[in-house]
Amino acid sequence: DTEQTQSFNLRQNVHLPIILDRIQQLMNIRLAQKALQQLSTTPCSIELSYHDLLKMSPKTKHMSIVNHIEGNALCIEAQRTLSIEESDRLFNLAMGKFESASSGLSDGNKALKNWGDALYKQALRKKGREREYLVARSADKYKATQDTKSLKSLGDALFVLATTQSPSSSPSPSSSTS
Repeated sequence: DTEQTQSFNLRQNVHLPIILDRIQQLMNIRLAQKALQQLSTTPCSIELSYHDLLKMSPKTKHMSIVNHIEGNALCIEAQRTLSIEESDRLFNLAMGKFESASSGLSDGNKALKNWGDALYKQALRKKGREREYLVARSADKYKATQDTKSLKSLGDALFVLATTQSPSSSPSPSSSTS
C-alpha cells in the first residue's frame, strides 16, 4: 500500500516505540516501563496518569545559544590573560561551552568552527607536542564542519608556525569569530 491509496493505514506503518522514545527525549520525561509496554501494544486504550511518569525535568530552550556566546567570551578573555595557567583554565571552560553548544544547536557548525578557532588560539600559546595536539584537535573541528576556508587558513597558519616558530607572528586560522 502507498500513502495515496484509500486503504493505507498509517497506524500499521508507525513504529510506536521509536516515536515514544523521541517524545520522551524532546519533552525531557521518562515514562514507567509498564506504561511504555501498554502504549506499544494498545496505544488507543491507555490513559496515562501522573504516576506513569518516572522523571519530569524542565528543559531550557536556547541554552545552546547562551553556551556558544559564553564560549566566545571565555575565549576572548583567555587570549587577554597573561598567566598561562589562567589562560588554559579559561580556554578549557570555553571548550566545554562550545561542546555543549555544538550538540544542542540544530546547526552546530558555527559552534564547532569557533571551538576549532579557540583550540588554535590556545595552541599559539603552547610549544612542542602540546601545540601539535591542540592544532590537530582544531583541524578535527574544522573537518567536522567541512569548513574548507578555515582548514586552508589553518594550513597557512601552520606553515607560518613551522617557518617562524614565533607565536606572536602567527596568523589566525580564520578571520571571523562569532
